Amino acid sequence: MKGTQLRVVRKGDLAGLPLLKILYLFNNTLQTIEVGAFDDVPAIVDIEIGNNQISDLPPGVFRGCGQLQTVAADGNQLTKIRQGVFNDLTSLQAVRMGNNKIETIEVGAFSNLSKSIIFNLENNHIREIRKGVFGAPQGATQIQLQNNNISVIEPGTFSAFSKMYMLLLDNNVLSTITGALQGLDTAEIISIKSNQIVALAENTFRGLHKLSSLDLSDNQLGAITGQVFANLSSLKSLDLHNNKLVRMDSPLPNGIGQVMLSSNLLPQVPPLPGALDMLDLSHNPLESLVQGQFSHIPSITTLGLSGIKYFIEKGTIDAGVFAGLGRLGTLNLADNKLTRVPSEALGKINQLDTLNLAGNEITTLHPSDFDNQTTIRTLNLNGNNLTSVPEAVFDRLTRLYEVDLSDNPIVHVGPGAFRGGELFSVHLDHTKLRIIDGTAFNESVEVKWLQLNSNYLQFLPGRIFKPLTFYGDLLEFEDMTNNPWACDCQIYEYAQYARSQAVCIIFEDTTIVFSHPLQVPFTVISG
Repeated sequence: MKGTQLRVVRKGDLAGLPLLKILYLFNNTLQTIEVGAFDDVPAIVDIEIGNNQISDLPPGVFRGCGQLQTVAADGNQLTKIRQGVFNDLTSLQAVRMGNNKIETIEVGAFSNLSKSIIFNLENNHIREIRKGVFGAPQGATQIQLQNNNISVIEPGTFSAFSKMYMLLLDNNVLSTITGALQGLDTAEIISIKSNQIVALAENTFRGLHKLSSLDLSDNQLGAITGQVFANLSSLKSLDLHNNKLVRMDSPLPNGIGQVMLSSNLLPQVPPLPGALDMLDLSHNPLESLVQGQFSHIPSITTLGLSGIKYFIEKGTIDAGVFAGLGRLGTLNLADNKLTRVPSEALGKINQLDTLNLAGNEITTLHPSDFDNQTTIRTLNLNGNNLTSVPEAVFDRLTRLYEVDLSDNPIVHVGPGAFRGGELFSVHLDHTKLRIIDGTAFNESVEVKWLQLNSNYLQFLPGRIFKPLTFYGDLLEFEDMTNNPWACDCQIYEYAQYARSQAVCIIFEDTTIVFSHPLQVPFTVISG
């Protein structure tokens, strides 16, 4: 039952339904549930009362529901979870009370829920989690407390959980977590991002031998020293991006695979273990990156070095920085004020799949820029200072699948600019493009995603798309909107071609429909 004006569930309202197992009362105007309202439904296993106007659940409201497994009270007006609300519910597995206005959880509120698996309390106003809230040994595997106002978690609060898998504390106001994680010996995922944590004590993560993913991003950490992470033998992923780190000396576990340190204040590359698969140091004021800087980590497949002070000041990248990275597949070098493609440095990499050079100051492209880069599939040159796309510039990129040249002051695309049998996607939007040579795509028969929108195009050469095959399937996309198209003799030849292909192309606020077989020269439909 949903979408009614129901305001109260009284004792006796459910009489005569002893076999009722699931009760749906969500999306009503329910304000009150009387104690005893569920006395007549002892077999009930699921109570759904979400998205109502309930401001209080009194102790004893679920009395007699010994088989109850799920209580879903999301989206109400609750301000407190009182002790005794969930007494004697030995079969309860899931408590969902997110999106309320809960400020306080009384000690003992979740006592004796040994079979509970999920506690969802996200998006409330909870200020503290006191020891004893979760009482005796608990079986929960997930606690979701993100998006609250939690500033205090008393030491030992989570010690009752012997089967914990995931703890989410994102978007709170914690300044310290010392003692807060005590006892979470089985936890594998802990996320405490977007808080106000300023320091980590050496014993913060003691005993968390199964922890594989730790997210401390978007905090206020200034330095991490000592043996903070030393005992995290199962740690595979550590996210510390967007803190205020000026120092990161704490040794990391040898088996860790992913480390995110972007958007900090690190002047030097910190000590790193040799088994890393992914490393992001972007947007740090690194003062030096020497030859063979990462050669002791030959396993890296993804490396982020965008917005690096050393590159920005030099305007280029030293030839040997990437030496030894034989497995590197994804390289992010955006926002480094590079004035040219760092071909000498890229020449040390022979398996590159994705190269991001967006947001630099590259003015010219040469075919030699991509020597030995036949494996690149995705090339991002968005937001540079390119004014043209010369002939044969991408010829060496024989496996190129997607190229992004948007947001450049490109005026001209030359003959044979795009070649390669695997090229599928070309982004040329938001440039100053006026002229595209009629043979620009002559050897790019697989292009199916073409963006030419928001340019200065007035016409297109009649045979520009002759090598392309647009059949209107779901993978095809051709955007030429927001151009100052002129319906004159310059576009006549293109119009003839388009008519022969039975295509429909959108030109800004005008749809030009070319029909086949030929019935009319073309039809212009405004709107």
